[in-house]
Amino acid sequence: MNCIKLSKLSNNSLKKDLSTSERLNILVDSNDYKKLYKLVDFVKNDYKVIQLEGKSGFFSNELLDFISERKIFCKINIDTNFTEKKNSFNLFSSISKKNIMKLVVNILIYPDKKLSDLKKIDKTISWLSKNNINKIQFTLCDRKRPGERASFEQLINVLSSARYVSFSKVIKKVNGIPYCIFSDPEELVIRDLSHHKERYFKLDKCKKCSLKNNCSGIPRIYKNEKIDKFIKPEKKLKEVTIELTSKCNFGCKFCFNKASFAKDGRGGDEMGTEKIKKIIDQIKKSGVSVVRFTGGEPLLRSDLMELLLYTRNKGLKVRLNTNGYLIRDYEHAKKLAKYLDYVLFSFHAYDFKKEEKITGVKNSFQKKIQAIKWLRKAGVNTIRINTVASVDNIKNLEKFYNLFKELKIDSWATNRLIPVFDDKCIWGKKELGLLVKKLVKIKEDINKNNIPLRLHIVNAVPLCAMNPITMNRVCIGGRSVDGHERFVIDPRGFAKPIYYIDKNIGDACDIKGSWENNFMKSLRSYVNLPAECKKCSLLEKCKGGNRYCAFVATGNFFGKDPLMNYNNINDFVW
Repeated sequence: MNCIKLSKLSNNSLKKDLSTSERLNILVDSNDYKKLYKLVDFVKNDYKVIQLEGKSGFFSNELLDFISERKIFCKINIDTNFTEKKNSFNLFSSISKKNIMKLVVNILIYPDKKLSDLKKIDKTISWLSKNNINKIQFTLCDRKRPGERASFEQLINVLSSARYVSFSKVIKKVNGIPYCIFSDPEELVIRDLSHHKERYFKLDKCKKCSLKNNCSGIPRIYKNEKIDKFIKPEKKLKEVTIELTSKCNFGCKFCFNKASFAKDGRGGDEMGTEKIKKIIDQIKKSGVSVVRFTGGEPLLRSDLMELLLYTRNKGLKVRLNTNGYLIRDYEHAKKLAKYLDYVLFSFHAYDFKKEEKITGVKNSFQKKIQAIKWLRKAGVNTIRINTVASVDNIKNLEKFYNLFKELKIDSWATNRLIPVFDDKCIWGKKELGLLVKKLVKIKEDINKNNIPLRLHIVNAVPLCAMNPITMNRVCIGGRSVDGHERFVIDPRGFAKPIYYIDKNIGDACDIKGSWENNFMKSLRSYVNLPAECKKCSLLEKCKGGNRYCAFVATGNFFGKDPLMNYNNINDFVW
C-alpha cells in the first residue's frame, strides 16, 4: 500500500512520488482540490483501490461530489464528541444524499482527553449508524498533553462498551489498540496497515499470542501503568478433542463421523484407558487448557467417569458432547457435573416425533430434555445446543428458540450441514438466506429482552456469502474449525484437524507435533487461499469459509468455498 500526503505532492512529478502497489492512500491535509483531482485522474488506472483519508473539515461538498462521481473510497477522521460539532449533520447528510457507499468513519481516540469526553463515543456510533454509516474504525492516538488522562483500564471499559453499540448495523475495526482486550477479537483485526512501531511496546507474553503479527501492541503512553492483568494473549491451540468411541446409540444420517472413522459403519477399534490417560498427560504438558470428550457417544464408555476425574485432577477444563440418552437419573447427572465445565447436546428436531425419526430411538427427545434439566440443577456452568440447519429446522427455528429459552440454554449453535464426500448436494444455496433472516430476528428479541443466550452459525460460513454486516452479526467465523484453534484425536488413535477431515496429522501423544504438522500449518496459513480471500479485510474472522466444504466442491482444500460471493465485499476497504 502506498501512502502520500496531498500537501507534500510535487506538481511536476506525480509518478516520481509513487511506487508500484495495488492500493494508494492519499492523506487529504489541504484544500488544494485541483492537485488532488489531477492526481486521482492521473493514477486511476494504476491502482485497484484509491482511498482519500482526512479530517472531516477537508471533505467539502465539492470533494464529496468528486468522490461520488469517481466512486473512490474515503475515510473520514472524526473525534469522539463529533456529534456535538455544528457541521456534523450537514456533512453526513451530504454523504447520504450523494450515495457515497465506499466510506469508513475513523473515530480518533485521544486518551489525554477527559473520561467524560471518551464516553461520548457510544453516542457518536449510534448517531453514525442512524445516518447509514456501516463501517467504523477506532484509532488510538498517542498524543500526550499535561493534565488528566484516561487510565488503560478506563480506556478498555469505554472501548469494550463501544464495540457492541449498533452491533447489528455496523462492522468495526481497531487500530493501535491491543486486540486481546476484546472478546472474539478476530473481527476487529485490520491487516496490512503500517504502524509506527516506536509508539508501541509489547510484553513478553505477547510473543505467544496468535494475533501478534497483526497487533501493534500497547501504546507507550501506558508504559508506566500496571497493565499486565489486562493483556491476555490469544492462545493458538486452545482445545484438544478426544473421540472416545466410534459407537453410538443413535443413527443420525448426517453425523460428522460418516466423513471419517464411521465411513464403513461403527464398532471399530478404540483406544484403551491408559492410552487416553497418556494423551491427557501430554495435553497438560503442552499448555492446552481444555479437553473435550465426544464420540460416537462417550457415555457408552464404561471408563468415562474415570477419565473425567483424571482430566479434572490435571487441572484441565473438561467438556462433554453427548446425546444425553444414557444419563440415567439426577444422581448420575450430579456425578458427571462434578467434573464438567460445559456440556453440548445436539437437537435435530423441535418435537419428539421428528427427533425419533432422525435418531431411530424412542423417547430420545424427552430424555435429552430431562438430562439438560438434571445437569443444570447439578450445577454445570455452560450448556450448549447444536442444531443442524436443515430446511425443516430453519422453517421452525422459532420453536427451537422458545424451547431453549424455557430450558435456559447458555449457547445455541446452528450448524452448517457438512456433506460426506460422496454427497454433492451443497448446503446453503437455498437455506442460508432464510436462516440468516430468522437468526437476525431472534437475536433482536434476545437483545431486546436481555436473554442470556448466545446464538451463532458455526462450521464456518464465508462472510461474503451475503451482506457481510449481517453475516458478521450471526456467524462465529472460522476459528473453531479447520485446525485454527483445536484438533481432534479419533478412536483409531491418530490426530486430525477437525471431526470431518479424515487426514492423519500425527501421533495422538505428540500434541506439539500434530499441531505443527505441515498440513495443519497450511490450513491455518492464508497463503494457499483463493486470491480474493487473501485481500479481504474480513479474513481474520472468516478465514476463507469452510475448507472441507471447499474440498467437497472442488477436490482441493484451498479452493473456493461454494458459498463465497466476492461481489459482496468489494466495498469493504479500511
